[in-house]
Amino acid sequence: MKIGFEAKRIFNNFTGLGNYGRSLLTNLASFYPDNDYLLYTPKLKTSAEVLPFQQKPFQPIVSKATFKSYWRSYGVTKELENSRIDLYHGLSHELPFNIKSSSIKSIVTIHDLIFKRHPHTYPWIDRKIYDYKFKQSCLQADKIIAISKNTKKDIIHFYGIEASKIMVAYQSCNPIYYEPLAIDSQTVLTKYQLPKDYFLFVGSVETRKNIQVLIKAYKHL
Repeated sequence: MKIGFEAKRIFNNFTGLGNYGRSLLTNLASFYPDNDYLLYTPKLKTSAEVLPFQQKPFQPIVSKATFKSYWRSYGVTKELENSRIDLYHGLSHELPFNIKSSSIKSIVTIHDLIFKRHPHTYPWIDRKIYDYKFKQSCLQADKIIAISKNTKKDIIHFYGIEASKIMVAYQSCNPIYYEPLAIDSQTVLTKYQLPKDYFLFVGSVETRKNIQVLIKAYKHL
């Protein structure tokens, strides 16, 4: 098969969404090495994380368009047709608005609809843009991947999508987290000058991450 991917975050995002795309493609190439994987991106950063995705069986397609946003939303569809792509996967909520009018089958991954559940944690303009794009992607897609049962419920609730169109596929975990470290805990405490009891939060510092509750809990403990 010839599979195309919306790969902006694979090459330019080094947190959650980018990690999701890189992990998925790594496993696809491992289990299905005979497929062709074309990665469509408006730009490409050079780093150790993305280097494997610039080599076979992957093929980065970097946009030459002047208006990158228009290319991602409309123009890329023509390129997909010219390359005879069998399937196009929007890895992070988005598909071209005209994908359904083409002959190409499509899948979109919806990670969450937090901006609908907790709108106060997002600026008004961001909510409007996300809402329009996410809804259109769900309507355009032949199949939707939700990364949790709760996200599936939200897609049904907010966008009225049939449950049969949505498949739940949980996100992967980086293999490094399965490897026990040969290091004494006291060494870590000493190195980072930590007390015996502490909380470790791994993530971006944003209101919607609910860090405030963690701080309040720590006070009571």
